[in-house]
Amino acid sequence: MNYCVYCSSKKYNKRNSYIKVFSSVYRGNTYKEKFLEQFCEDAYAQCVKDRKKSLSYQHLASVVSKQKRYDFLSDFVPEKIKAEAALAESKLTEKEAGYDYMSHETLETD
Repeated sequence: MNYCVYCSSKKYNKRNSYIKVFSSVYRGNTYKEKFLEQFCEDAYAQCVKDRKKSLSYQHLASVVSKQKRYDFLSDFVPEKIKAEAALAESKLTEKEAGYDYMSHETLETD
């Protein structure tokens, strides 16, 4: 019987590397599932607190803005604001920065 130790170890290493990749992917998916589960539970708690029967974007945005653990989602799930409020906030920011973004000129401050 001809048996090549090099070939079998090579196959073993290849199989072992697949197992490691699969294991890390599985572990990553498990963490994602746990994160989403916790996020949904927190949003549902907000929904119950507001005495609503269904979960909405407003509840998700509220959880993101109120809980520090979800700060990294603030750019992706912002709270909805009216256009007038956003424009007013934008103008205040321009004045604080001393720059008019519409005309591309520096504002003079007294």
